[in-house]
Amino acid sequence: MVQITGKYQLVKSENFAAYLIGIGLPEDKSNEVDKIKPTYDIKHEGDKICVDVDLMADLHVEYILNKEIDEKLPYGVVVKTTTVMKGDDTIVMSSKTPKGRTGTRTYTFSGNEVTIIYKDDDPKCPVATRVFKRL
Repeated sequence: MVQITGKYQLVKSENFAAYLIGIGLPEDKSNEVDKIKPTYDIKHEGDKICVDVDLMADLHVEYILNKEIDEKLPYGVVVKTTTVMKGDDTIVMSSKTPKGRTGTRTYTFSGNEVTIIYKDDDPKCPVATRVFKRL
């Protein structure tokens, strides 16, 4: 079984600012967020996955597998998110905005890293990939 629990630091990012712009974040804020090298502290215990993100403001979210939760994102946006496990190395978070827009964040764990792929339901929105190394 792949080790999910751990602290991770961003080491590589592709198309993240373009993705954020694609989902509606203003360009200046998207570029600001893209420059940040966040640390993710991920804990997987039973049916709970806790994610603490050191961003501009610290974020803490507790996901419950196969259950919809209200997730507060930066800038005050609240989305409905359902989290599922795919095998023992992949977590998929599917979110829906108040306006009905949907997207996914797929966390794939391997060795000492996690790769997160961000996809929006709009095919014109770029797909973003971010790679984090375990600290």
